[in-house]
Amino acid sequence: ILLVSSAIPGEGKTTISANLAASLAQKGKRVLLIDCDLRHPSVVGVLSVKQKPLVSTNNLIDYMKGRITVMEMLQSTELENLFVISGGPGGKTEDANLFSQERMVHLIRAARNLYDYVILDTPPCALLADASEVADLAECGLIVIRQDFAARDQIMDGIQRLSEGKLT
Repeated sequence: ILLVSSAIPGEGKTTISANLAASLAQKGKRVLLIDCDLRHPSVVGVLSVKQKPLVSTNNLIDYMKGRITVMEMLQSTELENLFVISGGPGGKTEDANLFSQERMVHLIRAARNLYDYVILDTPPCALLADASEVADLAECGLIVIRQDFAARDQIMDGIQRLSEGKLT
């Protein structure tokens, strides 16, 4: 279970997440990429996702609110071993509070049994608490830093927020 974040928006965390997921899938590993950025979800826009018929609204927010099951929100991609869970429509600050619920723990447990790798694409960790909420569910983390973009203090603050839990 790998968490991918950045200090601030625009550093390339979603691109890195998608490319890492695609690379692992091409090597024959079963990979699930979860868009945990509920305010600005963008994973589906980066990958070629095959939409399920009549299921355009099945996403992480719907699952966290108890409207759908884990299997109903999985979307396949052009790559045989790569699956995606969309973050949702975006924009609602209150939806980020859903990460502390037991349903997210259930999702990660289920994913761990079905996939070789689960990649959690999170919001910027220096600006929002969302990434640190998800960090407790991850086994390791990757911070994407774009050269000459984020200030050193922002980077260090983001790393501090993520390291307050069990994330290494």
